[in-house]
Amino acid sequence: MVSSRQRHVLEMLAEAGDCGRADDAFLSRFTPALLALVKEELATVEREVKKVRGWPLEVARIRITDTGRKTIEKCISLGRYQRVRRERPAETIAA
Repeated sequence: MVSSRQRHVLEMLAEAGDCGRADDAFLSRFTPALLALVKEELATVEREVKKVRGWPLEVARIRITDTGRKTIEKCISLGRYQRVRRERPAETIAA
């Protein structure tokens, strides 16, 4: 079974769709959970090289696998996990 943090990461990857995620903030925030998911074959990592201002930049793109999607569904059906959408608090304007 996966941890709650890993389930959270799987849900984020599922929401990203076929494109997956490659942003630095996501990768750095969830590195241990991502490594565990890749090791358990619930997610895949693919190396990409992009050109930024003419220079090659190497990035890692993480995608959820079908097994990862089934894991989310199984957790929901067992009642061990409920999708909770967290809404950001409205910004307050200082007067």
